[in-house]
Amino acid sequence: MRLPQALATLLVLALPAAAQVTWTVGGPNGQFATIQEALAVAGPDDLVDVQPGTYPGFTMSSPARVMGRNGVQVNGLSRMVGLPPGSTALVADLSVDAFQAIDCEGSTLVDGIVTRSFEARGCSDLRVRELEATANGLTSTPAAVVIDDSRVQLEASTILGESSSSADGGPGLIATGGSFLHLMDSRVEGGMGGAEFDLFTTYAPDGGDGMTLEGASAVRIVRSEVIGGGGGWHNYAGGGFNCYDGFHGPGLRQCGGHSQTWDSEIRDGYWNGSFTSPGPPFVMSCGATLTSATDLPGLTLTGPLPAGSSFDLAASAGVGTSLRLVFGRRTDLD
Repeated sequence: MRLPQALATLLVLALPAAAQVTWTVGGPNGQFATIQEALAVAGPDDLVDVQPGTYPGFTMSSPARVMGRNGVQVNGLSRMVGLPPGSTALVADLSVDAFQAIDCEGSTLVDGIVTRSFEARGCSDLRVRELEATANGLTSTPAAVVIDDSRVQLEASTILGESSSSADGGPGLIATGGSFLHLMDSRVEGGMGGAEFDLFTTYAPDGGDGMTLEGASAVRIVRSEVIGGGGGWHNYAGGGFNCYDGFHGPGLRQCGGHSQTWDSEIRDGYWNGSFTSPGPPFVMSCGATLTSATDLPGLTLTGPLPAGSSFDLAASAGVGTSLRLVFGRRTDLD
């Protein structure tokens, strides 16, 4: 029997909707003392509302939403692990010591996290916004951000590799295991090399890579800066004379895979006060390829160019390198 349209609509509206429950952590009216306790009872559409305070780390193994108020510090490691396909989970507005997203097959959202170590491993759809990752001496990962076997969108974020007082600077970001990274409106920078006091050492410590791509991983860089760390220095006579002779880290070091850039700056870690020459912005190996929509510096054609006119352009690359130049025509309208 077919129901009248109006009656069918009323029956649909009368069906009970999935209830969203807000669970409060901390504060004067908190239901739980820790985030982990709240996650133990939270459902897929529930909100874990974390009040200002300091809490131990947590593990989210089923979809939920964790959102912090201003002034939430989470000590130790916090993780999103094993989230199933078709699920959506969110962690937002927390300051954490270290953060991991592991084997997440659903849509995993991370927003407004401040940390010294961020890892994504085995995630099929990880979207990260306004991440502040700054590596330091307590960072356990080889870079401020490590992406392995994952597909990640990283937007409006700032990433800084570890700067050392006496060793090489650390990379800002490492992607490996065939990962794909879409980087947009962000800044990624390698750490600066430290000081060397041994006069017989050939060179001072080097700056870290801005970004390192390994294992045929690929990146698309849009409206972003990827910068290597500045090279370190020799400290002669207990500080009486400094020689800045460490190598600057490249902006992008890539082994295999394909990179694309649009409206972005990729450069080495040359910085004011360093007396050495800038290093290479790119270090490409293992068959890596790059597509860049950047204008060639210093190439300017002026005056009328009638049909059939020609000009000479010399381009060179290292032995075994394939160099491809693609030209287009830009029309200026008065």
